[in-house]
Amino acid sequence: MNAPATQNPVQVIDVTEATFDMEVMEASMRMPVIIDFWAPWCGPCRALSPVLEKLAGEFAGRVKVVKINSDENMGLSQAFGVRSIPYVAALIGGQLAAQFMGAKPESQVRAFFEQVQKGFAQAMPDAAKALEEAAAAAPAAPASPAQAKRDEAAMRAARGDLDGAIACLNAALALEPGMVDARLDLAEIEIAAGRNEAARAHLAEVTTRPEGREAAARLDALSARIAALEAVKDLPATEELAAALAASPTDLKVRFDLAHALIADGDFAAALDHLLEIIRVDRKWNEEGARKAMINVFNMLAAHEEMADLVSTYRRRLATALN
Repeated sequence: MNAPATQNPVQVIDVTEATFDMEVMEASMRMPVIIDFWAPWCGPCRALSPVLEKLAGEFAGRVKVVKINSDENMGLSQAFGVRSIPYVAALIGGQLAAQFMGAKPESQVRAFFEQVQKGFAQAMPDAAKALEEAAAAAPAAPASPAQAKRDEAAMRAARGDLDGAIACLNAALALEPGMVDARLDLAEIEIAAGRNEAARAHLAEVTTRPEGREAAARLDALSARIAALEAVKDLPATEELAAALAASPTDLKVRFDLAHALIADGDFAAALDHLLEIIRVDRKWNEEGARKAMINVFNMLAAHEEMADLVSTYRRRLATALN
């Protein structure tokens, strides 16, 4: 389960050409502003967005983070010279101060935030001092009763007390029924406990698409995880499937089943290699089952920043195999 939040989540707002001057240019006179250029179809954007949202919360009051849909705001994309997304730019005092392209691991993005913050302190020392004074004067927001129960659930889950964690999360949801993160935590623990049907029922309770991209990525990842586990419940053991494929290397059904077994085992690179081989041999086989399975894996891993490089690599390989 994801670590509990230590503070109230920060909403990363959508900026358009109409609101850019106020939300970005004017705001960058008071604190550094980091812009995430993204698009709904962009897989690497989905990998990067949860990292940016997490850091937006950690750096709240010191760095402002906004997002711009590059497809809907072509004028801004052209003004920044955006040729590939995700593209992240930092503005200080209305000027471009730093930038990077592509999905990066959290450690590198955190270093970027710290670099931008230091650059702001050097370029605009008076504004930086005002931020420090405001942060020192602001009292820490107490956790809500529902969040306190969610935090307790995280501690119980870390100790292996899954039933206790489930009870805490149910209590959190009784206090705050719309707490999407708690419901996703509950589904994740049910999966860990081997109760996929219960997990599926909890995900079905998320009746609308979560507004936060991190929560949306978790929803997709958990749904994909359940689908992967369901796909192997009636299959032979991984070792048996590997032996069967060695005996019949042209049998696409056996290779497909082995890929799913490897997904369930967490050996994603090996699974994706087998699915790519099926696509190279017959991309239409089983109603494009191999391509769909690869997309399912990408969705499963989208919420895990440590998997960003693997997902990016195999997305490129998939694109090459399909072209």
